[in-house]
Amino acid sequence: MLITVRRVSKRKSFKAITKLKKQIII
Repeated sequence: MLITVRRVSKRKSFKAITKLKKQIII
């Protein structure tokens, strides 16, 4: 359970970072 939650949180944080990078590029 904890491992899956950590994976989900990592994916969410990774997506947020990619969005921030895209905004900075634009």
